[in-house]
Amino acid sequence: HLEQKVAEQTADVRRAYEVEKRARAELEDLNRKKDIFITQTQHNLRTPLTSIKWALETLRSGKAGQADAGSGRAIAEAEAAAKNMSEVVENFIGITEKE
Repeated sequence: HLEQKVAEQTADVRRAYEVEKRARAELEDLNRKKDIFITQTQHNLRTPLTSIKWALETLRSGKAGQADAGSGRAIAEAEAAAKNMSEVVENFIGITEKE
């Protein structure tokens, strides 16, 4: 009777170990995918924002020609929006990078 109990418990431990092993592998895979997501997100969100900021700076500085008053206001509004979007992106990336 004791041998049967030990065999049953050993089988239970083996099953639990296999479940834990599969869960660990899935967790490692999810962690790898998360890292890829963060890297791609950083690139895909930051790169266009950087280009937008540079273009707005070029317009604001007059290097692309003098802007009239209406264009100056539009450029300022676009710069403010780009700054806000940049902060949102950085906050989002900061949240996704926390472990």
